Amino acid sequence: QMLGQNEKLTQLDCNNCRMTSECAAALAAGLSANSTIQTMLLEWNPFASGVPLILDALATCNAKPKFSLDNCGFDLLEHAGQCQVDERNLTGHYTFRLDVPSHREQLQVLLEEAKRDAGDCWRNETLDGTRFVCPPDGWTVPNAGVLDLDFVSLAAAPDAKDQIDPESFETLLRMVGRTISSSGRVDLVRQAAASFTFDSLQVQEILKCFFREIEKEEAFVRLFSRICNRAKHLQTILLRGFEREEIDGLQRRLGLRELPDENRPAGRYVFDLAKGTDRQALAKTIQMLSSTEFQGRKTKFTVRDSTLHTVQKKTISTGINLANFSNKFLDKLQDFTKAGVLTFRVEMEMEKSNEQQFWRTGLSNEVEKKRERENERQTQKEEDLRKMKSQNRKKALSKPVEKRGKTPPVTGQDPSGVRGTSPPTLQVRTSIPRAVSPLLSKKPSHPMPLSDVVGLGVPEAGGPGGAAEW
Repeated sequence: QMLGQNEKLTQLDCNNCRMTSECAAALAAGLSANSTIQTMLLEWNPFASGVPLILDALATCNAKPKFSLDNCGFDLLEHAGQCQVDERNLTGHYTFRLDVPSHREQLQVLLEEAKRDAGDCWRNETLDGTRFVCPPDGWTVPNAGVLDLDFVSLAAAPDAKDQIDPESFETLLRMVGRTISSSGRVDLVRQAAASFTFDSLQVQEILKCFFREIEKEEAFVRLFSRICNRAKHLQTILLRGFEREEIDGLQRRLGLRELPDENRPAGRYVFDLAKGTDRQALAKTIQMLSSTEFQGRKTKFTVRDSTLHTVQKKTISTGINLANFSNKFLDKLQDFTKAGVLTFRVEMEMEKSNEQQFWRTGLSNEVEKKRERENERQTQKEEDLRKMKSQNRKKALSKPVEKRGKTPPVTGQDPSGVRGTSPPTLQVRTSIPRAVSPLLSKKPSHPMPLSDVVGLGVPEAGGPGGAAEW
């Protein structure tokens, strides 16, 4: 009652006050009647299921206060969608209360986009929790109910004209890193994406700031329509920013045509066959599965657990042969009153290596080419070093042996076995015959008896050209 009647209160700090879901109902009643409150801090209270009541009151409050509801036993990213439409960046999740005039007014922007794109830009539409499909020629909005949907902009990717400058980007990263709240970090990315565009490296840096899968998914959805040259860099972002299992949630929200994982085809696929974009993606997927090669390697694709069911998840058929899917059959499935969702799982076997090991050793063709260039440079460097050593060795062997002085006498043992005597040592004074010079080109580490030299072919003493002449 105090909150509803007070006309001077502008800030209210109720952090860590042990408020329960019953307190949340009282706060919601007071907020609905208040017209002056500007800031509401409600963190660390076990509101749990009472959080939606407070959110509804904040949405209808005339004062439109700023608020914080983190760590209240309720994940805002999982349960809440925005109702404010920003035409600079339409991609995101929306929740509209159709009995609220301001919500209906915001919804008109998305209705016009849906009519232009034949309903393909609307995904996962539910009215009061019941799945339906936006018709290609437009949807008649009922007077009541809660509408939830994922919207993906099908417009062309922006150029680098409005790209964020380095200084502003560093400020954004610093602010995201300092913010504790999950929804607060995502909201910073949403605000930045409304004003700027981002290149591939900047998107990868932003994704590194998010550790929870749901936070990273929400941040990427906000950035998706604002990535410069998206078609060129999308596969690199997916490889470096997400595991294959994390791609499923993104494809459900953005569509398989807009977000194909071309480098990791093994996984789960879900196609809304009433959507033209998903039908195009299905035709491309069937073409890929019929091939016997992937990224230059022999590959065998296997389709398992294929199921066709209605949007209300009523099974129509299982074990479907995708080769029999013709365009005429797909045309019949546009009527979602009969059928519309095809799911299956793809497995692949690659030659000498499975798909995961292949992409762990090389994430892309560019990485593989870079490694090949590095290996070639290393091989060339080793070859040049080997040639240089070989040339130096040949030069050393081709040089004439320099004249040496007398070798110091070293005692040894006479071959006859008599102690105290040793054969005469060889003293080199002139040039050495070619047959012996390689053995004596270096200073000997031990004396060479004359008897050994004679054994090598040196003439005996007293003969022509004998040791006496040496």
